[in-house]
Formats: sequence, C-alpha cells, structure tokens
Amino acid sequence: MLHRADTLVSLLLRSIVGGYRRPVWLFLINNEKQKRCDPGTQKLAEPIYPEIRPVSQPQHSNANGDSGGGDTRMVISNVASQVTIGGSGQTGQVQLRSATGENTLFLGGDSFETNAILGGGGQFGRVLLNDSFHRRTVDIIALEGALVLGADGLGGTLQIIGDNGQIAVQASGTDRSLRLSDESGTQRIVLQADDGRLQLLNATGTATVDIGPDAAVLTLGANGQDGDIFIMDSTGSTTISCDGNSGKVVCKSLEQSDGRLKTDIAPLAGALENVLALRGVRYRRRRGTAAIAAATDGPPEIGFVGQEVEGVCPELVSTDSDGFKSVSYSRMTAVLVEAIKEQQQVIREQAAALDDVLRRLSAVEAR
Repeated sequence: MLHRADTLVSLLLRSIVGGYRRPVWLFLINNEKQKRCDPGTQKLAEPIYPEIRPVSQPQHSNANGDSGGGDTRMVISNVASQVTIGGSGQTGQVQLRSATGENTLFLGGDSFETNAILGGGGQFGRVLLNDSFHRRTVDIIALEGALVLGADGLGGTLQIIGDNGQIAVQASGTDRSLRLSDESGTQRIVLQADDGRLQLLNATGTATVDIGPDAAVLTLGANGQDGDIFIMDSTGSTTISCDGNSGKVVCKSLEQSDGRLKTDIAPLAGALENVLALRGVRYRRRRGTAAIAAATDGPPEIGFVGQEVEGVCPELVSTDSDGFKSVSYSRMTAVLVEAIKEQQQVIREQAAALDDVLRRLSAVEAR
C-alpha cells in the first residue's frame, strides 16, 4: 500500500513531466473510509483517507465542493497553475515544521482573522523582498525587530496614511528627511538630517520657524508674518517676551539672591571711581551678526562696550566660546547704588564744610 504522501508526490511528478497527456487536477477529499491503490498504475482502486483523485476534466479551483460530494478541501491545477486549500466549511491552512515538529511557518486563520506567522522552533522569521534587479529593498528581520527599506542605489521610503487617505508621515532615505503633514495633506514639520535642519511651516507651506544648527541660527517669522518669542515660568506667566515687529524685548528678571547662599560677603568699595571710569555710548549693531540677521545695520542703541567694562568691573562681563563679550546690566545696579551712596557722602561732607565757612563769614560780618 502506498502512503498518502507517496501517492501525492507520484501524481505531481507525473503531471509535471507529462505522464498525463491531458490537464490534471488533484483533489484531497475528506472521506472517513480507507482503500488501497494499485502501485503499478497509480490509480485508486479504493478510496483512501484522504482520497487523492486524478481527473482529466477541468474543475473549479475554489474548493467549494464542485468536484462532487461537496467535501473538497484542496485543489491543485496545472492549468491555472494554482493551489487552493480550504472551502466546503473548512478554513485552509499551510504549515511548515522544523525537524523537532514545531511550526516555523503558518498561513491560515478563521472567519475573523487571517494570519501569516514565520519563525519558531529555534528559528527567527524573516521576510525579504527584491526588486526586478534582485536588490533587496525590503527586509523584515524578527531577530532584530527591524524593518529595513531601500538598497544600495535606491533610497527607501516609509509612508503612513491618515484616516482621510492623505499622507500623514513620510520618511525618505533618498534625501534623509522626515515630513509630517496635517489633515489636508499640507506639510507642517520638515526635518532634514543632512544639515540637521528643522522647519515648522504654516498652513500655506511657508517656514515660520527655521532652525539651522550648522549656522547656529534660529529664525522666527517669514514674509508677511512676524516672529515673536514668549518664555514663561512654571506658573504660566510670561517672564521674557520679544516682539518681532518692533524688536522690543521685555524681561521680568528675578535673580536668586538669598544671603544663605552666599559667602565672603564684603562691601563694594570704590564704586564711584569705577562709575567715573565707565563710558556710556550710543551705537548700532553690525548687520550679519547673530543678533542682527537683516541686510542692514540695526537701529541706534545705548549701552556699554564689553571690553571697556571688563577693564573696570570684570565681574560684570562674561565671554563666550567665540570670544564675544556680554555685560550683565542688572548686576551693574549694585555698582551704581554704591556709587550714589559714595557721591552722597561727598556731598554731605562738602555741605558740612560749606556750612562751617558760612558761619565763620557771618561771625566776621557781625563784628
């Protein structure tokens, strides 16, 4: 008696090499009876379980019972070049197992869900897709939990479609960019890796926020739209604001100044002399600097020159990594306060001396 697998393989081989001169369809039929087959002719003398029946007339390949009997489970057609599994009240399944009998591939499911499962039995699943030039353009690797798109000479692209059918997220390996779009499909966020640039766009597609790390520049606003800055504290109150139209900066500054946090506290002597050594100036900022990105110099301003202040009160000046000086105008208040007090002391002493002179003159005149 031939085994069922031997019978199926033999029939398939005969079909492939032309053992049957006419088209051959093979049906696996659920039959509770078992019968032997003739090993010489390979024809079924009696039904076996499951019965494998070669037929020479075309049959429907949807395995819905059209072969007669109403219990077809599998159809192999060498005319349609297809294999149909399932039907007649049964869901089709395909399984591949390892040498230890564990499933490594499963195709099938139920009326609610269809599954394709790869991996198991000590083997990890992997799906590879090649293009027409045999370049591996899609690689799903279960071992690493990775999805690889693209190949050498072909950048991969990942698109996520929103519930309205528009592209919501697009990642491109060609230009190394990530683009996020709103509900209408208009791009609103663009991140470009080559120059590390981040742009936020308005509804018309114009970048109103542009961060360029290579030039260390943050640009707010665009043609027809002012850029503003608001910095808030933990209570939601604005502590720093900058109006892009007028250039006005409003700063609510509260510096921590608790005496319990300080040491080596000493009076500030010579404040009046320091103030007298300082020089207030009127100036304009040069164009092309970080503060003035416009094509022309900035408007007139009043202040100090950092290098000059550093020579008098170095504690008020800081220097960045590029050597540029910044002056702490708020801390200069302490110098000005002490200078006023010293000046007031001089005025009092001069007033006392003047009073003494006036008394003496009055005494002389009274003689």
